Amino acid sequence: MRSSLLVCRDLSEILGVEVIPLRLVDERFYHLDTCFCPLPGGKVIYYPEAFDQESVQTIRRRVKPEELFEAGTEDALSFACNAIVTGDAYITNFAGHALRERLARWGYEVILCPLDQFVLAGGSAKCLALGLHAPLPSRPAGISPEIGVCQRTIEIEGQLLDTDLMTDVLDCITEGGCSFEIDQFQAGLRHDQKSRARIRVVAPTAARLETVAGRLIQMGARATESEADARIEEVRRDGVAPSDFYSTTIFPTDVRIDGHWVRALGQRMDTVLVVHDGAGGPEVQCTLMRDLRAGDRVVSGVEGIRISAPAASRSAEMFGFMSSGVSSERRVEVAVEATAWEMKRIRERGGKIVVVAGPVLIHTGGGPYLARLIRLGYVQVLLGGNAIAVHDIEQALFG
Repeated sequence: MRSSLLVCRDLSEILGVEVIPLRLVDERFYHLDTCFCPLPGGKVIYYPEAFDQESVQTIRRRVKPEELFEAGTEDALSFACNAIVTGDAYITNFAGHALRERLARWGYEVILCPLDQFVLAGGSAKCLALGLHAPLPSRPAGISPEIGVCQRTIEIEGQLLDTDLMTDVLDCITEGGCSFEIDQFQAGLRHDQKSRARIRVVAPTAARLETVAGRLIQMGARATESEADARIEEVRRDGVAPSDFYSTTIFPTDVRIDGHWVRALGQRMDTVLVVHDGAGGPEVQCTLMRDLRAGDRVVSGVEGIRISAPAASRSAEMFGFMSSGVSSERRVEVAVEATAWEMKRIRERGGKIVVVAGPVLIHTGGGPYLARLIRLGYVQVLLGGNAIAVHDIEQALFG
């Protein structure tokens, strides 16, 4: 099956217009028409909970606040967004009070057409209509469409099935907001034989692809582009690495230089890889960012890099600091239910709740949900170091 992101790229090329990929994360809303309704003039009605956080940010960034309405859960579950818009009429199965007010302000008359039986089948007004004409916008001559969708192929080998590493890899891709296609999978014939997989990762933006690819590299995968040498960029200012420098893990790391794999020296976590000219050829040194000097050559991107992650760590937690009982890397459904019950009980008796948060809150997409808990009055105090602030700012600015 072709990835929806690949289809978006194909549509961009065929139609000659920019196609913006939006990712749905709620299985109740299986199609964009069920939770997103564009109106003439650039106005939009949509249900934000149906989309991942980056898609919501994309919508808010591209649509003016006064031209954007975020429908509530009742509207969304009644398929209020699955409407027919013709002239100044908004024909829908349901519209709550707030939605009606906004549409009236925009000059639309709401016409309710009960379609409960069709809603049970997963559709509403728009799904029952057939547009007879939909003219495509023309593209000025000589201007190529902007195509944001990009992809990269990675390969991974090891005990993919016994250690659930294959599942972890696919979860890493989808939870990172990307899609995948398994181009090749070869299972080991015996327990002591390694399995191999070749997976194509498709992302809506280059930044998201680099983020997910970096995580996959840390899990032991390698980009097939690694058959090419690593990309090396020069440091321009002391203590400042290139924007897309590779950040090391705790595991032994090799860098491909001039067709040969070179093992990095001084392996440690969260450093940059600096390439030096040694007596026997190029050498790679793990270097703290503050020790960088102008003119140093730093490995950037994820091409031409491979790590040797021990198999035992793949089925368990990857890093020690993520092994606590509240880590997002573990199943905590029971703990979450208990915590939610306790928070509700504390609020009902007028108590106060203090949240001590680290950067993992941002990494796992929990920032908006914590913000919502604060707005609803469940959290009165937030304690954290500089890491959560820095990562939250980076997430807001760069996704």
